[in-house]
Amino acid sequence: QALLKHLGRSSYWQQEASMSGIVHVLLVCAIPVFAIASIAMPAGVGGGMLYVPLMILTGVADPRSAAVLAQPIIVGAALAGNIFNVGWQLRHPDKLLLDSRLALAMVAPCLAGNLIGTILNQTIPALVFLIMLLLLIAHSFYGSVFRARTMWTNENRLTADDVSQNNEVSQNNEQ
Repeated sequence: QALLKHLGRSSYWQQEASMSGIVHVLLVCAIPVFAIASIAMPAGVGGGMLYVPLMILTGVADPRSAAVLAQPIIVGAALAGNIFNVGWQLRHPDKLLLDSRLALAMVAPCLAGNLIGTILNQTIPALVFLIMLLLLIAHSFYGSVFRARTMWTNENRLTADDVSQNNEVSQNNEQ
């Protein structure tokens, strides 16, 4: 804004300032967004809970705007994932990836939730919105760590069981 005041209000300088903002976003966020999409989309979680903090921490957007900006990023990644899934489905017609009845049944709740979230984003104070966002991220992080720990424990238990079975087999073979 200060740059625009200093340089005047010509459309050329406005375009230059907006282009430098786009370059900043691309330089700061392109690689992390690519990494988040690579991890989140195959898992089916969208990644919005990772995109929003990224945009806030890098100074690309404030919390309200970051929540809004994350949605088209998710849509783009979801579109790419669906194109891949359709291609895979065409190559493997005997294996179903998608239950179309379930997907159609989820459209109405998704739209209703999005509508309520958009209304809340516009009506509640920014501090309350930020606190809700932080609580949601903390809850999700806790759940992810708990599930990861459970998986790790189960895998280690299975590995220990396999090792003990192999030891028993080798002892039986020696006798």
